[in-house]
Amino acid sequence: MIIPAFSLATGQNVTTNQLAPKTSRAIVDVAIHDYYFTPTPVTINVGDTVRWTNDGPSIHTTTSDTNLWDSGNLVVGQTFSYTFTSAGTFDYHCKLHASMHGSVVVTGSNQPPNTPTEPSGPGSRNVGQPGNYSTMATDPNGDQVQYRFDWNATGSHDYSTYSALVPSGQTVSMSHAWTVAGTYVVEAQARDAGGLTSNWSTGLTVIVSSSGNTPPTTPATPTGPTTLTVGQSGTYNTSSNDPDGDTVQCRFDFDANGVHAYTAYSPLVPGGQTISMSHIWNTSGTYVVKAQSKDSFGYTSNWSIGLTVVVSTTNHAPNTPTVSGPSQIKKGVTAEITATTTDPDGDMIQYFFDYGDGTNSGWTTMVNSGTAAHVNHSWTKTGSIIVKVKARDMALAESAFGTIPITVPAAAMYSTGSFQLLRFILERLLQWFSFLQDVIQL
Repeated sequence: MIIPAFSLATGQNVTTNQLAPKTSRAIVDVAIHDYYFTPTPVTINVGDTVRWTNDGPSIHTTTSDTNLWDSGNLVVGQTFSYTFTSAGTFDYHCKLHASMHGSVVVTGSNQPPNTPTEPSGPGSRNVGQPGNYSTMATDPNGDQVQYRFDWNATGSHDYSTYSALVPSGQTVSMSHAWTVAGTYVVEAQARDAGGLTSNWSTGLTVIVSSSGNTPPTTPATPTGPTTLTVGQSGTYNTSSNDPDGDTVQCRFDFDANGVHAYTAYSPLVPGGQTISMSHIWNTSGTYVVKAQSKDSFGYTSNWSIGLTVVVSTTNHAPNTPTVSGPSQIKKGVTAEITATTTDPDGDMIQYFFDYGDGTNSGWTTMVNSGTAAHVNHSWTKTGSIIVKVKARDMALAESAFGTIPITVPAAAMYSTGSFQLLRFILERLLQWFSFLQDVIQL
């Protein structure tokens, strides 16, 4: 149930969620036939639900041998569900057909969520200035979880309401503003759909000041390669400004949605100047890179929007490009050559055109996998030309060459007008000097 609440800290209306009733983690189907249950036995976990469906054509029931449940008569197509809240083996039967028996084996027990990660967010605020704080926890049973924060964990406590239920491992953020200057510790706690709570996380210290210093602006979303292989270095960039004109420094979190991988802060630089850092991931997976800035007085910004980076164990070179263009072109006339290919890993790619005359295009700019590249070129010599094109990905893995043959005919050196003029002259000479007919045959 959703309840509107009023935040004393921010003076704003916020929307919070009460704890939802315990929900099953899985629904397992059992079919009722004439005259048997299938599958049986069926094995589930505590909190899971079994749903029986009568596939008929006769009327049947599903009835617990110990009277825990009784579906009553089920006609064809009707269903009955029961949620098991304790471990054990539960036998059942059909009251209408004595030969029909089945069983449900329930294993395990509900466990509380793991301790959430230490909240991440700005470590300094002014009185009344909101800051966004994030945390994440996983649940051993895969249950959905919800979170709350304690904005004054080492003092008189200031608990938020619980967030909405979200999938295990999903990051949740809340905003908070303090009304009194001081030093505060922010902690987080998780609760699963069954109502079991985790331990409180370790605390993030936040200094709230009544001074007029303003923290830096939220850094720009980091830029850099979005696909890498394990052990491959990637360089990431960001920048931040300071409303007071203070110098700023930045740090990155190279696993912002996971266990966190914070860098040290960069040296102080003027506001707006790009700051770059390199990172290598040693384990494949999907990572989120965020940045945070801090001014020369120690005031920190909110974390930036995240950049998703996919790190794979093995990089694959792009596929051989398909090349298209004219099969014949006159000397000196510009032709368009097109190449296209894809990358098995979905990496961005760039192309290299070898024109077959000792010249080439150099590497083009990076484009998305599957995007074609177009170049224009003209040839100064006649003959048969083989144009070759290869591609490479962001990890510099190169494909084989794709080719296209192009003919530059010798006739292309004469324009139509020049040939007609020559023919006219020869015809006149034949008229003047008839003996030339024996030499020149038109």
